[in-house]
Amino acid sequence: PVSRADVTASGLFLEARDLIYTRSPANMERALELLNSAIEIDPNYAPAYAARAKAVTLLSDRPGSYGTLPAKESLERAEKDVEQALLLDPALSDAYAVQGLINSDTGRPDFAVSSLRRAIELNPNSLDARNWLALALANDGRLRDVAAQLKELVEIDPLYGPGVNNAVTYSVDIGDLEGARRVAQRYLDISNDPGGRST
Repeated sequence: PVSRADVTASGLFLEARDLIYTRSPANMERALELLNSAIEIDPNYAPAYAARAKAVTLLSDRPGSYGTLPAKESLERAEKDVEQALLLDPALSDAYAVQGLINSDTGRPDFAVSSLRRAIELNPNSLDARNWLALALANDGRLRDVAAQLKELVEIDPLYGPGVNNAVTYSVDIGDLEGARRVAQRYLDISNDPGGRST
């Protein structure tokens, strides 16, 4: 049977996950509070550790992130949470995705790509893993592979902001202005459609 604590922790996690998705610093700060509460309620809830690692990493002051947490502190906290998440659930896609982001940030591109590919293998619809894999491939200068990966990502979710932004940017970088226009137009059409999905 599912306990009240399980339901409460998963509810807090789901709310936090949606807040992290926005990439708004204020929303991600709120997500951290929710995830701390979820872990306090259920210290064995692996997804909450992975989500907290993601939020802490995205709130760092490193280039490409959204916050002001010193990168070293953010990295240490995130690595501990990823380790705990994988200890609790060795097949947790989100934990591998964040591990990949951390590996990218710390100059370990091969490990980044392997972690991110593992995340996608476990969950082919992992938007973050696909986005971060594209960025890891960009470090190798494989811009056409990057653009292809990002186009696939926005097919899965045309409203995933980081993916849309990167798909437009990398399409422009390889000279595919029509592809960039299509991705941006689709985003605008769906986000302005009152019957479309809201974030």
